[in-house]
Amino acid sequence: METASFTAKPIESAHSRVERAIRARHGMKSKKAEAGHAIGYTENPASGEVHVVGSVVSQLSAGLGLEGGVRDEFVRYRKIAGRGRRNILFLVDTSGSMVSAGRLSLVKGCVVSLLEDAYVNRTRVAIIGFGGVKARMILPFTTSAEMAAARIDAAKGGGATPLLDALALAMPLLEGVSDEPAEVVLMSDGGFNRPRGVSAEKILKGFAEFCKKRSIPIYFIDSGAGRRTAQRRAQHLAAMLHADYRPLSDLRADTFA
Repeated sequence: METASFTAKPIESAHSRVERAIRARHGMKSKKAEAGHAIGYTENPASGEVHVVGSVVSQLSAGLGLEGGVRDEFVRYRKIAGRGRRNILFLVDTSGSMVSAGRLSLVKGCVVSLLEDAYVNRTRVAIIGFGGVKARMILPFTTSAEMAAARIDAAKGGGATPLLDALALAMPLLEGVSDEPAEVVLMSDGGFNRPRGVSAEKILKGFAEFCKKRSIPIYFIDSGAGRRTAQRRAQHLAAMLHADYRPLSDLRADTFA
């Protein structure tokens, strides 16, 4: 999966640019950089540190001068060895509607397949299940595909569909990996509970905005029965989340490679 483009603030002043260049030349490292060494520059903001030379070179290579400073689209970041691994958060609908017709079993099988692919690519995964009274953390971020597969396989199904509760659990989890690329994979039939006095649309759009600001793409996997009405419901939910909609029947592990 490809992450969305990141819009960074311009380098704040000529003075700060010179100071950064001097620190880079003398090999000085910030606290974030102490965990690894710089191996170049990249458009990925995972390190959190602007690469001055890379930013200047990128803009000059495009045939533009530096009179107005470095433009947003040419800002580059220090590429730190060992950083930038991908993180995939699975939000899995385990409600009663998914248990019917064996659809939860299909979803579990699909997740396990994706977990195996993630392990090969050294991607960290986390799983939040939502079914019953409230959403629950099935597994925090880990590189253990075996543990993740065992946890999702053991997940119980049934009850209501507390999707909004799952989104509330997801945000702090994603904040914890804010310096690394992340994606959200929501697997649901599109139905969810709407608590009284709560604006579901506001919460859904709030989560979509939260992810957009952090360049976290959302992929909605329609795990419904395939009926036209149910499909439209799922597509509407995907649209509110600004998610990439895909039917479960069309999903293969290599589409997330």
